[in-house]
Amino acid sequence: MKTFHRTVVFSTLLLCSCGANSSDSDLKYVFSHNSTSDIKSKINGASIVAPSHPVDDAAFRQLASHHVNFICLLPFAYVREGNPEVFYNKFFQWWGEKPEGIAECIRMAKLHNMSVMVKPQLWISDGLYTGDLKFANDEEWQVFEQTYYTYLLTMLTVADSMDADWFCVGTELGQFVKNRSSFWSSFIDSARKHFSGRLTYAENWDNYESFPHWNKLDAIGINAYFPLSDSLTPS
Repeated sequence: MKTFHRTVVFSTLLLCSCGANSSDSDLKYVFSHNSTSDIKSKINGASIVAPSHPVDDAAFRQLASHHVNFICLLPFAYVREGNPEVFYNKFFQWWGEKPEGIAECIRMAKLHNMSVMVKPQLWISDGLYTGDLKFANDEEWQVFEQTYYTYLLTMLTVADSMDADWFCVGTELGQFVKNRSSFWSSFIDSARKHFSGRLTYAENWDNYESFPHWNKLDAIGINAYFPLSDSLTPS
């Protein structure tokens, strides 16, 4: 149980529903509340960051006792700086990062009537921020896109097979979005064919207005670490 406790953090992903017909300017400043994809009930959410070994139903009973009704599962894939290939589902990875672990966590969450989002993320060697990830030439970009696409599709297939409610197509990938916008448009279209739930993308609080495809998604996802003060010594 101690290991599980270390993997659970309260989610800071802010979901704002958006209508498919909203203009780009509307999406920057106004979040529609007339869409059929509105989020109408209060979310009491927790994030589960890839448990290292299998957990049992006792962990989810404990979450339910704290009135958690929505969980976000965060499996990681890995990228080494200088190598565009995305690595996932390898022998060294934790149980909660592999398809079988994700499927089992979804199953247990559903037993407790929790909604589930699967939110695959990237971990880059040497601590490089994902928003700064970019490559030197088109050949490297293509390798990265192909392996990232396969990773996402694997996670998407698991999520759909277990009736997950939400899938997040990416997290804080600003340079990737800026340099390869067509990839995102194409993948979102493909995801619609493989996943019956709702789709979002999670951008950092200081860059969410730059994502060009909000109108193709069901919600605007913001990692809402907004600063509360500009002062070094706020009171």
